[in-house]
Amino acid sequence: MNRLEGIQRRLALGPSIYLSDLQKQLWEEYENILTQEELLWMQKSREQWIIHGDRNTRFFHTSTMIRRKRNRIEALKNNQGEWVFEDETLKNMAVEYFTSLYTDDMTLQTPYYVDICFPSLDRNELLSCSKMISVEEVKEAIYSMRPFKSPGPDGLSPVFFQSQWKEGALWRLGNGTKVKFRSDPWLSNGKILGDYAIVPLSYVERNRVAADFVSASGDWALDMFDFLVPSNVTSMIAAIHPPSPSYPEDMVIWRHSQDGNFSTWSAYRAISRNVVDHPNSF
Repeated sequence: MNRLEGIQRRLALGPSIYLSDLQKQLWEEYENILTQEELLWMQKSREQWIIHGDRNTRFFHTSTMIRRKRNRIEALKNNQGEWVFEDETLKNMAVEYFTSLYTDDMTLQTPYYVDICFPSLDRNELLSCSKMISVEEVKEAIYSMRPFKSPGPDGLSPVFFQSQWKEGALWRLGNGTKVKFRSDPWLSNGKILGDYAIVPLSYVERNRVAADFVSASGDWALDMFDFLVPSNVTSMIAAIHPPSPSYPEDMVIWRHSQDGNFSTWSAYRAISRNVVDHPNSF
């Protein structure tokens, strides 16, 4: 802020292209810091709403302090019915309680039979329980989470994976039976083919799979779509090997790494590049 105030005082004396550019750069950095601070306190407060455009740092900070005070244990009642307030005694009581809670007292327990409590599953239902998790199920699970809930073991909140799903997830063509030719990101630039369409596409056309656009000879049937997209997009498709029944199933890969596997390091690197190119995008 001191640098910005100094620049403003200098510009008041006369115009300067260098100082104007520097002022713009510093303001962008300052706005980015404010946004990060706001997200930090929002995540800590675990509030589910925010008035977009306002700086709510004070609100989230207050909410966090209130929640911490509400969750703090000030006293416990012992076995004699007396309230205990000493910190050391409270710690010992907590340790003793959970130690006894998770310790087998070796008493004879009557088995509880649950076989008759639940309906039985047929073979098809059992097979459905053991099948591979689909990409659609993963996506549904990710987007069902509150964006700023507590992060997982990797330190990343759901908002990170939700924001990067479209940016980082990319289909790799195999047999072409899963990838929607015009609705899924499978092009080398990570874009969706339907976004390049010159004319509006029907629901049926948007849901046709990639295997439908391969000729009997195994090459791309260019005549089925080249008139609907620009020529440079057609050239991009022609450079990709068409799907084949002899290939494995289509699979989703992480396009920001060479092997297609997700890693926290590659994700942070991708975000860093995005912030440099588009400072207000995240």
